[in-house]
Amino acid sequence: MTLDRKTDASTDEARLFSDPLGWWYAEHERQRELFSRFELLALAPDFDAALTERLLVFLREDFPNHIQEEEREWFPRLRMRARPDDDFANILTTVTKDHKEELIEMAKLFDPLQALCTAKSPLSQEQELSRAISDLAKRERQHLAIENAIILPIARLRLTPEDRLAVSHAIALRRGYTPPMDLTE
Repeated sequence: MTLDRKTDASTDEARLFSDPLGWWYAEHERQRELFSRFELLALAPDFDAALTERLLVFLREDFPNHIQEEEREWFPRLRMRARPDDDFANILTTVTKDHKEELIEMAKLFDPLQALCTAKSPLSQEQELSRAISDLAKRERQHLAIENAIILPIARLRLTPEDRLAVSHAIALRRGYTPPMDLTE
């Protein structure tokens, strides 16, 4: 899977839909790499049109869609399947709160980033914006680490094959793919 899903509408992503937990992990890895690249972009002395545009697309489209998939597809099923001894409700509540805050913070970056693209100005010349992007990247990598270390393992234990297939179908259809008929896990 490449960093840019839009140019990689490939069989890799379609194949991963038959392993929805594998897809979720791969999506987190792609995002982790993007956030690392965005953090470097914030420090770069030269304007990188392609990466700055990629950052805008990611903040406007990819990340909100990812959050929507977690909140609509994954988390309701996890809340339903988690056991009391998982002590999981608080974790999902915290992550959901974080998602809301992240979307607000990201929305504040759209106009300044678009202005940089128009001016072809490096992000590093705007110290406040550069710091905001670096801070966002660090927080999001930590957020992804929590999801990978806590939420994904519990999902693997608690979600039924029917849950996983339903998630897989919803995500595949939302992205314009034919949903898998069964799972490979």
